[in-house]
Amino acid sequence: MSTVFCGFPDEEVAQQQPSVIDSYIGGSPTTFSNLELFSSAPLCPTCAEPMCFILQLYCPIDNNHRSLYFHACPNKECQNSGRFFRVYSFATDAPEQKSGKIDALPTNEWDFGPDDEGESKMEVDHSSTSPVESRISRPLNNLASPFKCFYINVLEDEVQGSPRTGNLFSWVMDYRAEAEFIEEDEKIEDVSVLTPLYSQHMASRDPSSGLEPIRYAFEGRPIFTSAPPSDEWEPQLHCSKCRRSRVFEVQLFPTINNYLRFKQNRRAKVSARTFNTVWPLSFSTVIVFSCQGNCRSTSGEWVEECVLVQTEEGRSVFVGGN
Repeated sequence: MSTVFCGFPDEEVAQQQPSVIDSYIGGSPTTFSNLELFSSAPLCPTCAEPMCFILQLYCPIDNNHRSLYFHACPNKECQNSGRFFRVYSFATDAPEQKSGKIDALPTNEWDFGPDDEGESKMEVDHSSTSPVESRISRPLNNLASPFKCFYINVLEDEVQGSPRTGNLFSWVMDYRAEAEFIEEDEKIEDVSVLTPLYSQHMASRDPSSGLEPIRYAFEGRPIFTSAPPSDEWEPQLHCSKCRRSRVFEVQLFPTINNYLRFKQNRRAKVSARTFNTVWPLSFSTVIVFSCQGNCRSTSGEWVEECVLVQTEEGRSVFVGGN
């Protein structure tokens, strides 16, 4: 079984700029100080306008620094189409920059280190960022998000693990078989709304915290909110760089909107491309697939990950990764 982690943003606004080894929503993306990256914002695949930074996740693999950067377009029409999210990863071994905190991270787990009480909840002590971590981090203020910055705390999901799978094809076929069974048994033509697994997942959530905004399970199984696409999988099953299988890594749920709080100076600016102020991101789930072989550059090169966006209307759209 693949360990499942749930990410919940803090209730309090971050009082300091996060470092490159933090996970957070809003604020400015952060990278290593010796790298010149993201000189301009990624462009929306639909309208070709600059996208906005939404969140950054620190996901080390094989003891290498690795972060995921999520960007979205505020345009309502783009969000309705599903082609409004792009996710980039950057990894580096950075041997001269490693600290003991990095070495302590387990391989293939989204883990920020155990807390003092040894519970399943894992948090970062943001007030004690070491001088080394601060020195190697550089915020990209030119790409600042319109949203306030909140650190992300992580809990291990005690309700359910996720079957560890070697490739996408196996659970794609499982979902197809499940959908065909429901359609035949209940005589339903459209089974694209609320998959049984999603309904089960929703029912298993703690009422006090609700549906997690972020769900991470490297090599685990994603939770589709509607039926997965039937014909568009083949080009997405393998990494475009090394041709090894892609695996599920992380997904977002729309409850992340509860934590997207506008900066006062940004919210006052009204234009045709501003986010909806009540519910900024319109989607059902955003699922990220990455290379099982950790095919990534450690020489200062961005990698665009394969993203599947499922819309509120039940459409499934692939973005990036080719």
